[in-house]
Formats: sequence, structure tokens, C-alpha cells
Amino acid sequence: GVPVVYVSLGTVLTSDLPTVGWESREADGEGKAFGITSKQLVQSVFRAAFDEFGAPEVAEAGRGSFTEACSNGAPLIVCSTGPQPDALDGLAVPPNAVCRSYIAQVDLLSSGAVSMFVTHGGQNSFTESMAKGVPLVVVPGFGDQPVNGRKAESLGLGLAVPRPKEDGDAVLSEYVRDLRQAMRGVLEGDSYRAKAREMAEAIRGAGGAGRAAEIVIGLAEAGRGRPH
Repeated sequence: GVPVVYVSLGTVLTSDLPTVGWESREADGEGKAFGITSKQLVQSVFRAAFDEFGAPEVAEAGRGSFTEACSNGAPLIVCSTGPQPDALDGLAVPPNAVCRSYIAQVDLLSSGAVSMFVTHGGQNSFTESMAKGVPLVVVPGFGDQPVNGRKAESLGLGLAVPRPKEDGDAVLSEYVRDLRQAMRGVLEGDSYRAKAREMAEAIRGAGGAGRAAEIVIGLAEAGRGRPH
């Protein structure tokens, strides 16, 4: 009966890949690295969620169950932390947060319990969220993710918070502040929920895999000059 905030930054930013993984930064056309690392990005997102929605008063009172932590209206925060052993280093995890290295994402989004999905905006996560009618905060790292963040905003499905192009304590503090503001805005924004529901209905009415197969076969036949 309480809102669920789901946070997952995917499998690439949290990987050991040298160019886009945990210790990597963005690079310019000459290969020069700049901005924050993927680790800093991911941990800033976790920190923002914990700071904005955490229930520290429960921890201070010596109580720690999820039921008690959420009894005052605080949301349940569900975090998929990925495989890195230091994913939560230096972070104070509030008692109303569940942090696991792996979460069955499609099952969770399909449950109807998720009020907001904080995501890197990869195409799979972006599509899954739209199909299940869940509003988004997109925190892009690279590739198609910034584009999907802009799509989320243009479609009214949520907000995007760009990856900082510089590093430093002041930059990270401002990044966390912007993340908190976006998370609160989407969680409490009725328009985002309405647009997300409309998108899910549109996707359900689009014909699914069967219709996609028809289109692909039709294009293939047209390419061979056959009628369809």
C-alpha cells in the first residue's frame, strides 16, 4: 500500500568493461576521458534516492523493518546494485530500502506496484517501463540512453538528468540535488502517471510480436518484389 521506487542502472555501467564500465569515464573524439566515472554516476543515483526517500528516523529509533520504515508514508526503495562489491560503499542505506545485486526487473515492473523507475534508459529498460505504464527518471550514461531520456521527456513519461561533463565534489553535489528534484517531481507528478498509462495502453493495442512479424515479412517480400 505504499509507493515503490525502483532503481536500476543496468548491466553495462556496473560492469568491468574498460570503456563504459564501473571505472570508466566518457571520452571525446580524441579518446580523452572527461566527466564522472560510471561508479560515481551510479552511486550518486543511489545517494539521491536514499536522501530523498529514506526514513532515517526509523533507524535512529532502533527499528528497522520495512513495515515500520514505510508506516509514515515513505516509499519502499528497491535497488538493483549490480555485481560490483563496492556498489554501496560510503552510502547510508535507509531501513526502507531493499538492495540486491539482481532484481527480476520485468516481474517487478509487471507487478503493478512500481510507482517510478529510475533507470539508465537503455532500450530494453525503456521499452519495458513503457509497456508496463511506469513513469521514468532517466539517468543516461552513454549510447542510446541520452536519446531515450529526451524521448521520455518529449512523451511526458518522465524526466531526464544528464551525466555531468565535469568532475569534483561541487559537481557531484549539484548532480545529486538535480536527481532528487527529478525523482520527487516524477513520483508526485500525476501527469507522468497518466501519460505512462496511456503509453502502456497504446503498446498493448499495437499487436505485439505477431504484428511485428507481419511487418517484417511484408518488408522482406516487398524487397524481393513480391506482392504482399
